[in-house]
Amino acid sequence: MVDFHVILGMDWLASCHATLDCHNKVVKFDMSEEPNIVFQGDQNWSSSNLISAVKAHRLLRKGCQGYLAMIKDVNVPITELEQVPVVCEYPDVFP
Repeated sequence: MVDFHVILGMDWLASCHATLDCHNKVVKFDMSEEPNIVFQGDQNWSSSNLISAVKAHRLLRKGCQGYLAMIKDVNVPITELEQVPVVCEYPDVFP
């Protein structure tokens, strides 16, 4: 896998004492009871492998092949709906 993007909530980041350095592509978690965790992104990132949804749609209409991948860690146990904050408040929206 060349790269991936993640959407993280501000509340979750704040609870983990996260520091984001977008320029240097670094995410640092500074939790007092645990050792620091640092994620360093690739410094040589190029936007040449990134296309817009409009361009992707246009290419698919022209007959180009497209692939959608979902990556799942099978070692992580499945969380029950009742254990997920916010989600558990809206079971009709998140079945």
